[in-house]
Formats: sequence, C-alpha cells, structure tokens
Amino acid sequence: MKMTKKKVFVAALAICLIAIISMGTLAWFTADDKVENIFKVSTDSQTQKPDFKLDLFEHEANENGKVSDTEVAANTYNNIAPGDVLHKDPTVRNDGQYDMWVRVKVTLTDYDKWQAVLGTGYDFRNILGNVSTDWSFDTITTDATAKTLTLVYYKDAKLAVGETSTLFGNVNVPTEFTVDNIPTEFNLDIVAEAIQYDNTGNSAKAAFASYWN
Repeated sequence: MKMTKKKVFVAALAICLIAIISMGTLAWFTADDKVENIFKVSTDSQTQKPDFKLDLFEHEANENGKVSDTEVAANTYNNIAPGDVLHKDPTVRNDGQYDMWVRVKVTLTDYDKWQAVLGTGYDFRNILGNVSTDWSFDTITTDATAKTLTLVYYKDAKLAVGETSTLFGNVNVPTEFTVDNIPTEFNLDIVAEAIQYDNTGNSAKAAFASYWN
C-alpha cells in the first residue's frame, strides 16, 4: 500500500511541474543536503588504530590457594608435593572494542620426565582442574626436541567487549610422583590468542583455521 501511494505522489508532482513550466519562466527555490558517513577503526582520534586487545592474567596465589583478587602475570609455587591441588586460574579479558574468538595453549615443560613416571597412556588433561564448560579441549601436541606437551582449548562462544573468561581453576600434581621421581622444577606456560569475531566464521576453531598463520 505504501508503494502505491508513493508512485501516485510522484506522478502528481510531475504533472504539477509540467503545468508550472508551461506558464513561463519562474524563479525556482533550490536547496541541497548531504549525508557524510564516517567509518573509523578506532574511537581514539590520536592513534586511529583498531582497539583490539586481549589481556591474560591470573589471581595471586600460593601453595595454599588463592591469596587475593590482585591480578598477576604469573605465580610461583614452592615445596610442592604429590597430590597437591594448586590454585591457578588463567583468565582472559577483552580490553578492546571488538568482540573476539579466543584460544588458549597450555604448555608443560619437562614433559619427558612426567611421562617416564605416568606412562604413555596418561591423560595430561588431568593436571588441569575445574576446567570451565565454556571452553572445549581440542588437541594435545608434543615436541620431542623441546620436551614439551601442549594442550589447546577454544572458547565456545565469542569473548564480548569487557567480558572475562577463566579456563581452569587449579593444577593437580599427580599422586604417582614420589620423592625420588618428581620433577624438581617445571613450568606451565600459558598463551592466549584472539582473532576478530565478526566475519571470520561460526566458531573459534574455524576462525583460527582460516585466518591465523
């Protein structure tokens, strides 16, 4: 119905113009206007760079658990023993202005020493406790030269602007270790990676597979 009215109005206007023109030369009122669309990759007028920022942190902790709400880059644990449950809560936060897909890689050093005690059939996912249901495990890869093992997890949904998400809550020291065979020192290195959410696919894994080198 609206389209019909619009067509009628245009036709009537054309007829009126023809009638006026036929009367002779007239002074016409004229006006113009424009719409200027501005597209910015950043709201920061100084840098004009995309505000795409991922932050990875955990809360201050010791062997006995979480100490405070203080955000730290890493924790050091001393005098660990078989069966210890150590508080560790790696958390990602979207500090930028774009939604993002996120994955996290957890790398265990001295992997060969662990496997010598635990055996080839041990599921190394067991060392991570309280893994969030917001994340999905993907793969385990090992590097014989570097003697490392890496667990890869993808966040199932986008990490929205300002949102935080914790991958796991603690580290479990296997009870199979003894005073004679427990590694004297090891690291659990965590790396978080992000890629833009919009226009990159329907899942984090698909996005990284298509656009991450």
